[in-house]
Amino acid sequence: MDHLGVGLEDEMKHEDDEPTTPITRVSIHPKHNHVIHCVIGFKNSIDVAALKHELSMSIMIKIPRFSSLLVVDPHDGTEQWKRTHVNLDNHIFIHHEHGHEVHDHDHEPMSDEDAINSYLADIAILEPMSLDKPLWELHIMHAQKCLILRVHHAVADGMSLMSLLWSLDDSSIRNVHDDGGRHHDVMMVSNNKNYHGVKGRSSKNMGMWEGLMFIWYSLVSVLKFIARFLWVKDKQTVISGIQGVEFWPRKVTTAKFQIGDMKTIKKAIPNATVNDVLYGILWCGLTRYLNSQHPTALRDGVQFTGLCPVNLRERPGVQEVSTMLSDLTTSWGNKFVMLLLPIIYSKRDMGALAYTARAKAVMDRKKRSMEARLCYKVGRLVFNCLGSKVGDLYYNLFSNTSFLVSNIAGPEKEISIASNPVNFIRVTSSSQPHAITLHMVSYAGKADLQIQVAKEVIHDPEFLAKCFEDALLEMKKDADNCAATKY
Repeated sequence: MDHLGVGLEDEMKHEDDEPTTPITRVSIHPKHNHVIHCVIGFKNSIDVAALKHELSMSIMIKIPRFSSLLVVDPHDGTEQWKRTHVNLDNHIFIHHEHGHEVHDHDHEPMSDEDAINSYLADIAILEPMSLDKPLWELHIMHAQKCLILRVHHAVADGMSLMSLLWSLDDSSIRNVHDDGGRHHDVMMVSNNKNYHGVKGRSSKNMGMWEGLMFIWYSLVSVLKFIARFLWVKDKQTVISGIQGVEFWPRKVTTAKFQIGDMKTIKKAIPNATVNDVLYGILWCGLTRYLNSQHPTALRDGVQFTGLCPVNLRERPGVQEVSTMLSDLTTSWGNKFVMLLLPIIYSKRDMGALAYTARAKAVMDRKKRSMEARLCYKVGRLVFNCLGSKVGDLYYNLFSNTSFLVSNIAGPEKEISIASNPVNFIRVTSSSQPHAITLHMVSYAGKADLQIQVAKEVIHDPEFLAKCFEDALLEMKKDADNCAATKY
């Protein structure tokens, strides 16, 4: 969602004036302008008056961060959240172009999806959001029946925003006891117990060898994390950006998956998760893209390192916002840590399913360690020592890696906002010093992967999206064949 914090915990307090937290101060650092763009596609045309009425009565306006200014004390330079009156008219922007009026560079009419993605690419490089009002906006594209919620990352992370959307659901089928996707195993909204040790097991129940591996993996992972902050950097390749790449013109496209297909694949590999499948899709798709577009540019063994946010809340998935505002274990705001995800390039193409098996092996090593918690502790320690200067190291962590990937579980059932059914939910973000950012959101049995690229680096993101989609279909075919041979 979601742009991302580095092991820094954000917790809400019910006070009129709230001090800023570490992630807030990092998010507003001059090198960062992290804004989450949550795209909501509707079945029917958007009734602006009905939408405004719905929002004015909703819990969204009651959330302190959505109704507060970020102010800076002129005497000591400290920041705090100060409650203010919210005028919805100051936050709503109407995009009036009709579908047939939106054209590409060849002057051909754009499809609704292309028009939305083109608009996302444009607003991804806007100036920083103004501090004279709460840090969020609604952009309405009437012709495309689409709403784009722009939220500064200081306000919330992706999981908080997905819970907010779920809270706005006014459909008659909603059940407050429905988990809304809570049990969907995802990267950003994972059950953190899977990252605290050997799949949540107590260290006293480990064997000696298993305990030694636990210590070893934990030590190695945290040292790698610290090194990425300081000096270790991926080699410059055909998909790398350079300093300032976050300000380059962008292009956005969408890869579409079926959650059922991903679940079929994970069944073919013992103890695999949807995380492993997505990781395998990215590994396979990126490899095939490079082998097709740049067959002589790379040598075997080149590593592309991705950043992936992992939720640190005790309860995974979308939740009741009222609970998040009162329960520190599921608190509103930002509460996650970054993990490093390596992709090792090879000119020799493995079978598609083999990429998921390799991805699972990497993820299993992370689960057999204290990587998430230790990296979280490192982030806290660095901030306590360096204060706001941590923003520079935070920038290094991004610029020393090759891409960003997140995976957020949305509602499992269709929702409705202002009595208008939601067809899709997608997420992308801005101001990441990467040439590629990848954000997947699952919703009502489908998953959309938003691929945002610096178009001077990745010239054909549509082909990259097709590589990801084809990787999933080939994996499913192989998984079906494996299942058939068992009978």
